[in-house]
Amino acid sequence: MILFYFSVPSHVLPVTESDLPILSQLTTFELTNAATCDIWSISNILRCMPNLKHFYFHLMLWVSGSPFMNEYLDGYVWQHIVELDLPCLSQFEFQ
Repeated sequence: MILFYFSVPSHVLPVTESDLPILSQLTTFELTNAATCDIWSISNILRCMPNLKHFYFHLMLWVSGSPFMNEYLDGYVWQHIVELDLPCLSQFEFQ
C-alpha cells in the first residue's frame, strides 16, 4: 500500500486537465478527506486513474458546516463522477 499525504495551499493556481498525470496502473485508491476541498477537485484526481477498480473514501468531519458538505453527501454527484470518470470501478466505499 502506498500512502500519499498532500495539502494544497489556497494560493495555488488552477490546474488544467492536461497538467495531470495518468496513473493507469493504479487499481485501488483510499482517500481520507477533511472536507477541505470541493468534490470536483476529487473528481479531477480520480480522472487520473482510468483503471481504478476499488475506491475507498473516508470523510472526516472536524468542523461542522463545511461549505462542501452538501456535495459530499449528494449521491447524485457521486453517481455522476463514477459514471463519467471511473469506467472500471467495481467497489466504492464511503465512510
